[in-house]
Amino acid sequence: MNGITLKQSLLSAAAAAALLAGQAVPAHAQSADALRRENAQLRAQLDALNQRCGVPAPDNTGALERFGDIEARLDSIRAGQRTRGSVEITVTMTLRNVSSQPMVLNYEYDTFNVTDSHGYTYRFFGGQDKDTIKGIPIATTNRVDPTFTLLPGRSSTVTFLVQRAMNEAQTPGSRFDISASFGQYENLGQGRLRRLQTFPVSFKDRPVTSAGVATGIGGRADQTVENAAGRLLDRLFK
Repeated sequence: MNGITLKQSLLSAAAAAALLAGQAVPAHAQSADALRRENAQLRAQLDALNQRCGVPAPDNTGALERFGDIEARLDSIRAGQRTRGSVEITVTMTLRNVSSQPMVLNYEYDTFNVTDSHGYTYRFFGGQDKDTIKGIPIATTNRVDPTFTLLPGRSSTVTFLVQRAMNEAQTPGSRFDISASFGQYENLGQGRLRRLQTFPVSFKDRPVTSAGVATGIGGRADQTVENAAGRLLDRLFK
């Protein structure tokens, strides 16, 4: 079970228990007034826990743009917690072929850019390769991969992983500008390809959709949530 599922399960259990507590008088409650006061305190604790730990927002930022024959949807922007002096940003988008013809698509090397609302930019650490760009081949000045074909009406998900070194006084912004270019190529045979067009995809001022535990980096935050929710459940059922 990942951190998000654990947190949601614990908070849901606590919420359900709070509702049950409102239906049955516990043994230590001496009056209806005492029960109401206790229930109000428990609900306040649950609300405070929810606000402090944060319930991750659902994926899909609602950003959908069309760039020529490509429709691009920004699915998520995930900001990880600081680890070893850097913060990782994971951007996921879905590309859809809205034309009537198959497309040989590649990501155009060195065109992905991310800037947050604090003015910080993020870069690929360790190069642009299959470990930092997933779901689509990478076209360079010397090489194009003809094996990736997006059929009419079909979609493909692309993920980018970038990082920035940050000290303890720095934090990522809450909104991001994101851009990348994708090239459509024609396979001429005998290893020859010709670029037909370029799709410059961009999204402006888009919010982070989830942070910390959503990236699998916030182990200590998970434990804090588990302990706090556990204490709340203990009090409900004592």
